[in-house]
Amino acid sequence: MSGNAGMAWPGRVFAAYVVSLNALGSCLILFVMCVICADVIGRYFLSFPIAGTAELVAMSIIVIVFFQFAHTLQAGQVIRSGMIIDWLRDERPSIYAVVEFVWSGLGAAAFGTIAYALLAQALRDYGYGDSYGSPGVFQFPKWPIRSLAALGAATTAIQFLLTSLAALSNRPVRESREAT
Repeated sequence: MSGNAGMAWPGRVFAAYVVSLNALGSCLILFVMCVICADVIGRYFLSFPIAGTAELVAMSIIVIVFFQFAHTLQAGQVIRSGMIIDWLRDERPSIYAVVEFVWSGLGAAAFGTIAYALLAQALRDYGYGDSYGSPGVFQFPKWPIRSLAALGAATTAIQFLLTSLAALSNRPVRESREAT
């Protein structure tokens, strides 16, 4: 990432970690595609569907979203009112900094809360042995999925926090849109 050149090493390490989570999310997308294709082939050509395909896909989507959101934020690609934000950045940088600081602070609080709730639920699921699927057909424990989602949410909260702090010093922590 060209936007990391002026960052201190902890920032570069965190940016690499965010990119790694994004890559893992992409690998999970490939895995889901393979599972769906194998299920379709097994179902229609061999009359032997893969048990738990729907559950695997649903669980994977949750992890994919949480693993990839921090990178989307880091790259400056989160959907928002670009026309107003871009105008503020160009014409009223001090107002833009305040808006970015507040917006990113609220994002950090929201994703921090989500991470906390997911982790608490994962610990309960682990204690109770709660699982997805149907007994005797396909079952998978819920706690690993919720733990991975909590990891992604916590990473996104940290990325929001870094974005918020950078807004105070008028230093972007993400690549400009022109660079992408």
